[in-house]
Amino acid sequence: MRIALVSEYPRSPDGGVGGVQAVVRRLATEMARRSGLEVHVVSCELGRKDSTVETLEGVRVHRFPASSRFGNLTLGFGERRTTARALASIAPDIVHAHVLGAASLGAADAGGPWVTTAHGIQDAYGRQLPAGVANRVRAWAITRMERMCLKRARHLIVISPYVREYFGDRLRSLRTHEIVNPVADEFFHRDGPGDPSVVVFSGRIVPLKDPETLLEAAGRLASGGVDFRLRLVGPADDAGYVESLRRRAAALGIGLRVELPGAVPPESLARELAGAGVLVLPSRQETASVAIMEAMAVGLPVVATDVGGTRYLVEDGVTGALVPPGDAERLAEALRGYLEDPGRSAAHGLRGRRIAEERFRVDRVVDRTLEVYRAVLGEESGLPDENRLDRETVIR
Repeated sequence: MRIALVSEYPRSPDGGVGGVQAVVRRLATEMARRSGLEVHVVSCELGRKDSTVETLEGVRVHRFPASSRFGNLTLGFGERRTTARALASIAPDIVHAHVLGAASLGAADAGGPWVTTAHGIQDAYGRQLPAGVANRVRAWAITRMERMCLKRARHLIVISPYVREYFGDRLRSLRTHEIVNPVADEFFHRDGPGDPSVVVFSGRIVPLKDPETLLEAAGRLASGGVDFRLRLVGPADDAGYVESLRRRAAALGIGLRVELPGAVPPESLARELAGAGVLVLPSRQETASVAIMEAMAVGLPVVATDVGGTRYLVEDGVTGALVPPGDAERLAEALRGYLEDPGRSAAHGLRGRRIAEERFRVDRVVDRTLEVYRAVLGEESGLPDENRLDRETVIR
């Protein structure tokens, strides 16, 4: 089977990139190791000036420039056209697009069998963007493209029940398949919790993740005499924003307790998590956080805001704690519960790890994904009804 995945792809295996890129790399490399599968990736990338084709970890990666000008106003026309042309050249048996946007629309334009994964909900994300004309245009564009994808798609992989809840009746004409994102093996090779006084945040350092509220919570912990260190690990889109966080930490009297080491490769991130006592994620919006899943694989309890699909990953009082978004006091209280009780931290982390072993292993996720591919291809080739997918297929 020749498979084409459509998504921006990491430029190197140890590039320290998370999110959708990391998920697609895990899927692609595991598929490439399997007999009878030929795996390609079509990646349109901002800042790239030329087109290249390279083989990374057995995956054939086709990279193309993505225009940063007028992309939103044209609803991704350039990326869609590039993607469709690349897919015509590759001639895959099936296409798997990631994110309901230009990548999925390009797959639809190519005309062959395709599935798409809703990694995030663009409508919800757009509502969280700061005020301003540029962000209003961006919110309109990503929401419009998302709706176009839902109208054109026949098969949608959802990474959380929250996706179905949010879209509701808009999924009536689709066949949906619930498959979680995979967690890399290196996270399962580490054993946490480590230092009970270390709190780690993993993810992009951006306003949507709300590190400001986290710093306020950390300030409350410090004023209450709690011993801790806070490490915010991940890439930043805006160096000025990171500097503003450093200034705020200093103003709260916790400048020496807060560290921002930046982006790190997966192996280093696994060590970071295993060396901590608890993961914290104070986001304003999440669909199915890979950072939470990675922490569970390592064996860390998770303190997170009860937004989006987080409650389907974190069981309050069993594998972690859920708190309201933007509530520094409740966040501080939840963190204090783990910082002052390492035994509770270890017990909740162990329960989370057991769940991760059952659900998040790469090989299991790829098995389930390939089941969907084969079913889609069977449907496209006109197999008897008993071999076709039901209207809604849930693969857990």
